[in-house]
Amino acid sequence: MNSKDPIFMHSYLLHQRLVDTLLEFKGEDGICRVTQTELSQLMDISPSRISQAIQQLNTEECCIKRLGMGKYIVNYRDILKNGTFARISDLIEEACLHPELSKTPDKEIARTHGLNIKTVQMFKTYVRMG
Repeated sequence: MNSKDPIFMHSYLLHQRLVDTLLEFKGEDGICRVTQTELSQLMDISPSRISQAIQQLNTEECCIKRLGMGKYIVNYRDILKNGTFARISDLIEEACLHPELSKTPDKEIARTHGLNIKTVQMFKTYVRMG
């Protein structure tokens, strides 16, 4: 498996599309004004999936900050260069070189790589599914 794996790429593209869609509504003040319901309709996914995607993006660093109803700030545009997906991509590439990484306990990976346990669990999910 590598970071070009179809399952990882599908998830990455969905999350990147969320960031890009939010940025389409960015005002001069840097605030993206669009409701979760509108995002859901634009992206053709459920509001709960939007919420889950934001939580996943924010696991390592705050990518999308919710200021209130229909107000967001996007802290970075490219999710493969920053945050959760960048860290997962790094782990996938490392696992290609060192396959034993995918069998290493989650807590150990989180500790040695300075990651949130949820990021490690996402990584392991992609490895199992890929």
